[in-house]
Amino acid sequence: MRTLVREELFAYLKQDPPLVEGLLDPEIQVQPHGIDLSVAEIRRILAPGRIGFDSDHTLLPPGEPVPFTLSPEEAGIPSGSGGGRWAFLAPGAYRIRLAEWVHLPTDVYALARPRSSLLRMGVHVGTALWDAGYSGRGEALIVVHNPEGIYMAHRARVLQLVFFLLDEPPQVGYRGRYQGVG
Repeated sequence: MRTLVREELFAYLKQDPPLVEGLLDPEIQVQPHGIDLSVAEIRRILAPGRIGFDSDHTLLPPGEPVPFTLSPEEAGIPSGSGGGRWAFLAPGAYRIRLAEWVHLPTDVYALARPRSSLLRMGVHVGTALWDAGYSGRGEALIVVHNPEGIYMAHRARVLQLVFFLLDEPPQVGYRGRYQGVG
């Protein structure tokens, strides 16, 4: 097993389907050892969830959309510098849907890590393993620990997906309930 590097990632982006689709700017998002993914939707977690041994006993808690309604100026961005729409996240837990679609071949799995800028702002991104053979738009947990909150732009890069090439692919790739979810 080994980590895929930038040159290999660009080659995987040319495959059909590409390793990741929907990148705004591959030159910026493809890093030396991974690909930055961005936020498309944010939901504030509103109620308890439920997790059991199998999927039949697992229930995701409902979430309230956090709209990207603030102008750059309202988010403290100097006037005239662009920047798209912004959302304010008060301290708490949020579920995010990522903008990009990921298509992992059966000989590649991935781990997602938060971008260091978020950690320096008091924000943690919780992620899980991305199994070989998974295809879909992922979700992650954002926990804002900063007592003052954080402003987040639509399509802000929030995590880096690091890809690992397996020595031998599994007999069967991912077949879970989130396969193909967008």
